[in-house]
Amino acid sequence: MRKLSKRGKGTIIALLVIIVLGISAGVAGYVFYLFDKTQSSITVEAGTTVYATDFIKHNVQEISFTDGSDKIETNTCVSMKVSVTADNFSRDCVLNVVDTTFPTADPKPMVLMAGDTCEAKDLVENVVDETPVTIDFAESVDWSAYGLREVPVKITDEGNNTTIINSTLNISKVDLASPYAIEAGSYMPDPRIFLVTDGECEYRQSGWDFVDSAHCGVYPVFLLVDGEEVQVKVEIVDSIEPRFEVQDLNDYIGHDLDPAKFVTSCVDATDVTYSYKTEPDMTLENQTVTIVGTDEGGNTYEVSANLALVPDVEPPTILGTGNLGVQVGGTVSYRSGVSVVDNCDEDLEVQIDNSAVDLNVEGSYPVIYTATDHSGNVATVTTTVNVLPEGVEVITIDELYALADEILAGIITDDMSQYDKAHAIFTWVRSNIMWSEHSIKEDWVEAAYEGFTDKRGDCYTFASTSKALLTRAGIPNIDIKRNSTLSKHFWNLIDCGDGWYHYDATPRNDKTVIFYWSESMLQGDEAVRRSHVYDKTLYPTVNWQ
Repeated sequence: MRKLSKRGKGTIIALLVIIVLGISAGVAGYVFYLFDKTQSSITVEAGTTVYATDFIKHNVQEISFTDGSDKIETNTCVSMKVSVTADNFSRDCVLNVVDTTFPTADPKPMVLMAGDTCEAKDLVENVVDETPVTIDFAESVDWSAYGLREVPVKITDEGNNTTIINSTLNISKVDLASPYAIEAGSYMPDPRIFLVTDGECEYRQSGWDFVDSAHCGVYPVFLLVDGEEVQVKVEIVDSIEPRFEVQDLNDYIGHDLDPAKFVTSCVDATDVTYSYKTEPDMTLENQTVTIVGTDEGGNTYEVSANLALVPDVEPPTILGTGNLGVQVGGTVSYRSGVSVVDNCDEDLEVQIDNSAVDLNVEGSYPVIYTATDHSGNVATVTTTVNVLPEGVEVITIDELYALADEILAGIITDDMSQYDKAHAIFTWVRSNIMWSEHSIKEDWVEAAYEGFTDKRGDCYTFASTSKALLTRAGIPNIDIKRNSTLSKHFWNLIDCGDGWYHYDATPRNDKTVIFYWSESMLQGDEAVRRSHVYDKTLYPTVNWQ
């Protein structure tokens, strides 16, 4: 092989150098071209979302963050290196995050008790800034000074922007957070008990009015402390056990018995509820039960009593029934004014059998009222519906009760006892109805209506008028009549909450007034006893005393 001369070698080397320099120049030119299309650094405000496209300086076909993320969130002041890939060429750029916006906040008034302190951040709220902030007092706070004062709070962000918020601080001489414990039954203790340091303290007008010292709970109390209005909390507590007395009871087998019925008297500052220590066996004839009284403070007291049980053989009593009249084709309010009472059970329902009634045909039809208690005792009352010819005036029970309500509105008030209401009714009937030998005895509604309108009638009128008024006043009452073939007499039995008593509004020749008479009173008056003979098996037992 022929060797190159020195000159030939030099030529080749020169050509290679030229080629390398050309390539380097091309690469350098391309690099310069790409660098010229992207920013070497950018500066943004804190809170700005930065995207790779934010680094574009000139037209770039494709650009992204090298690490694959599509955006950068900025929430702190920083200068950071960010690698950007533009048209497949990566370049390290710088992202500068600055904060030039001042923070904002709202003042938050603070009330402290003497001796307490707080941090500056406790005096502001709703702080807004894109970077973390520091919160300090703008000037020193005298924690020993009482009363209301303005306190400047300094809020500084990472950009060293500072905002001053003027808040308020009140250092009180009373404890505004924790309730003051007051024993139930106490009334307006010395207001100075609320002070935690020396000062003037008194109740503001009506300052104690919201406190119910008879019931446990937390209540607001309004004070004047050194002349300044302050609201504190009072907690009524009951730490003293109740004391109560009980009685022995007789009741009925198989029925529920409220333990409170044993209690005859109780002393406690708050309400007391009663329970059995052990539930009684309501099938036993005799047993000892222990009553537990618990007051609102959770304090308990126990007392024992004897319980004697007997079978319940007394049927319910159906109230408010009577013969009714209606025109052919009319309607009847069978249930209006009708109720049932029982010696044991409450809320018993009355069943009404009116299947024999044909309101489209004249005649007299029976209606049977039935009530059954939980022991199976049954009460039955049969009344008559008289279907009268068209054109005959018939007073409905609803019309009668409307008249009764008008009279009651003028003689009774809601604050009256049942006894007082019954006496007011008795007085009105005797004062407004005159004795007459005539009355309608087939329809008590018609008889009572005559008592209201004509204001005259015999014993049936007096009894029926009383029945209407007593029923509308909510006083249990029963029709009663003399058991005699010689003459008839009608009167009422009433129960004002303590058992049945005789009520007879009909005037007597001997001037005897029979209102709320016990059975012993009736039997002890010879004249009344003869005129008021009745079948005791048909009616509830009248109180002897």
